Amino acid sequence: MNFSRKEYEKEKQTYHVSADLKNVLSSENYKDRELVELFNLNDARQVLHVTYGRVLTEKDENGNFIFRDKIYECLKRNEQVHYDFLIKHFENHLEPFN
Repeated sequence: MNFSRKEYEKEKQTYHVSADLKNVLSSENYKDRELVELFNLNDARQVLHVTYGRVLTEKDENGNFIFRDKIYECLKRNEQVHYDFLIKHFENHLEPFN
């Protein structure tokens, strides 16, 4: 979350978003179980959304991806959980049109 918070102001320029960084604390302020809940908070979700490109492409001084490989490995280990979250997310967006 810290990386995304730092990059948010620059990265949001190509999006129509309204997240307020005052509502998204530094990662150290959350317990592990609270981090998952950030995906249910509009401000945090917007910050993560507009910075995902940088998160997946950012490299360290040795040219190694900082976050990408860990994220991909997590998705592979939890593929069905990922699909379940995506389905629920799309259902929430489509529900108003039902």
